[in-house]
Amino acid sequence: MEEKENIVVEGQEESKVVPVAEETSGTETTENIEKDVTEVTEVVAEESAVEEETTTEEKAEKTAVEEKPEEVKAKKEKPKKQPKAPKEKKIKEKKKKEKTVEVDSDEGLSDDELYAKIQTEKLLKRKKTKRIATFAGLCFAFALAVCIIVLAVVPVSLKPNCLQDGFVRVYLHPGTTSSVSISEDDDKYDDFMRVYDKAFAQTYLNALFSGSLFSYDIQESVDSYSDENAILGSFGSLVGTDTYFVRLEYSEKQTVTKQNGQAYISRYSNSSWDGKLTFNEAFVVVNKTAGVQDTKIYISAERPSKNETKYTFLTITVKADTSAIYDAWSELTTTEA
Repeated sequence: MEEKENIVVEGQEESKVVPVAEETSGTETTENIEKDVTEVTEVVAEESAVEEETTTEEKAEKTAVEEKPEEVKAKKEKPKKQPKAPKEKKIKEKKKKEKTVEVDSDEGLSDDELYAKIQTEKLLKRKKTKRIATFAGLCFAFALAVCIIVLAVVPVSLKPNCLQDGFVRVYLHPGTTSSVSISEDDDKYDDFMRVYDKAFAQTYLNALFSGSLFSYDIQESVDSYSDENAILGSFGSLVGTDTYFVRLEYSEKQTVTKQNGQAYISRYSNSSWDGKLTFNEAFVVVNKTAGVQDTKIYISAERPSKNETKYTFLTITVKADTSAIYDAWSELTTTEA
């Protein structure tokens, strides 16, 4: 009997023995052996590929399992929102970026080009500043023009506060003791009030430049008199000098005031008297020539005394154009038939 030969295929984990058929004829036996070897090699290669694929899948699953805790941790540890930067910080960052952009834009320029650019920017800034200054100047000029127009149109009354109105009778004296009286019920009373208001009315602009706006002076006599009408005599020389004047008569006592409306305090005030002076009549001098000029107003004011009532004479000097009263004198003194 012929012994059988075993062929061992190396390179595998387990050795596989392939029986070899008995030799028959030489050529046939060799072909069969080669065929068997080829089949065994293919089987081994397939098993190796399966094992490698299985190993790769196991490694991928293991890696995925190991990475999962890290992903969970990353999800839990989300980045905290940063607080918003303050407005000033944002503005600074914006300016910084603008400067950076300007620097970047200057790169690549030659010295001449850079110099020309700087000069152009300076020129544009100067023009912008000039335009702003011109606009501001025009606004100021416009506001000033409006103020001047208003001051030149709007009138202001320079009558003393204590002589505004309220008198019940007016006496027109043509430099003598004789007079023509006009009561408040008379038709000519309104005509007198019209020229009286006109005499002390000026525009703010005229009053400012003529000094009338701040012209107000009070002089108090040293002597005192027991006769209220003594002013018509020697004091002020109202009678006998051809001086036209108007006597204003009040039904109630009036308090002498300063230009700001506060009460005038007499130089003779004391602990038992507050120094306020009151009066019932005032005498306004009428100027014959037109124009704003010093106008005197005389007042016979009461001054308390122990035994009897005394009178002190006050002279108030203001700026006025009382020629308006003089111009209407004939009309005011003419008696209707």
